[in-house]
Amino acid sequence: MIHSHIEINSSSEDVWRILLDFKSYPEWNPFIKSIHGEPKTGTRLKVSIHAPEMKPQDFSPVVNTVWENKQFRWKGRLGIPGLFEGEHMFIIEELDPRKIRFHQNEVFKGILVPMFDNVLRQTLEGFNYMNEALKERAEEE
Repeated sequence: MIHSHIEINSSSEDVWRILLDFKSYPEWNPFIKSIHGEPKTGTRLKVSIHAPEMKPQDFSPVVNTVWENKQFRWKGRLGIPGLFEGEHMFIIEELDPRKIRFHQNEVFKGILVPMFDNVLRQTLEGFNYMNEALKERAEEE
């Protein structure tokens, strides 16, 4: 599992709104360049990410959790089941009405995970960049 978090001086509702406003991602998000689709359980998204020092990657995960103002999760895989799978989690932890801790996690499974050590490091760096950009955007509003 890789994990990154950041404290943001904003409400959980405001951070949630920014997080689920996929159309604005190209304006502010340095890691997830675009998301197309509906944030509804069971739907398939089209996601484009660009981790530092890596080529952009496109994939089509399925949304498995939408818990308003709290969690948004999806699961994706590379190739056939069991090779390389990941569950991506965005978690909003309310600290007080105007302060949250934003967590971004990914749990990887599959026989190819040990071969992707560099990818996991770069992905974590991408999480950190996105978290900083989300903080900046939320605190500006």
